[in-house]
Amino acid sequence: MGEKNNNVFERIEKKYLLTEDKFNLLFQKIEPFMSIDKFGLHTICNIYYDTETFELIRNSIEKPSYKEKFRLRSYGVP
Repeated sequence: MGEKNNNVFERIEKKYLLTEDKFNLLFQKIEPFMSIDKFGLHTICNIYYDTETFELIRNSIEKPSYKEKFRLRSYGVP
């Protein structure tokens, strides 16, 4: 990994592929600890934009410490 820049927000995401059965089991285990807030009932739609030569995604794939995205997001169906 490259030099750490303390002025850049660092977010770590871990993603897992679950079968429907494993998802249902997980959901059953965590459901008692969750509640729907005012955002939980919304549909979230995203559109990501890039250059004609896909510079943003190409840069993102290289995993720099700072990534740029140009995204349009709506909460609810636009």
